[in-house]
Amino acid sequence: MTTPKTNRKSGFPAVHLLEEIAQLLAEGPRTSNELVAITGYTKVTCCTRLKQLEASGQAYRVVAQASVTWYAGRKPAADTAAIIPRQPTVRDYPVIGRRDMLVQAFFGAPRECRA
Repeated sequence: MTTPKTNRKSGFPAVHLLEEIAQLLAEGPRTSNELVAITGYTKVTCCTRLKQLEASGQAYRVVAQASVTWYAGRKPAADTAAIIPRQPTVRDYPVIGRRDMLVQAFFGAPRECRA
């Protein structure tokens, strides 16, 4: 039977790191360096767990110059973006059987189909 890997500094196992980070973010916004200092795990490990929380919608990040601050919950703009209707930028025009003047000058007049 294997025992879960624990960190010597924080004392909690790595399998509970995701819940621990979510709980720390619920207390208030934190930078990734603060989370590394509190948990005692490496920055790569903490950032991986933060990205997992972000993918599940439990956390979001705000980038300000060189620092990244993480917050609990969904990103506020994500709710607004979901309800804004999307309009296609390409429009379909009806076929009218004529060519543009410049296209006609370059390619010639359109050929008529004979059935």
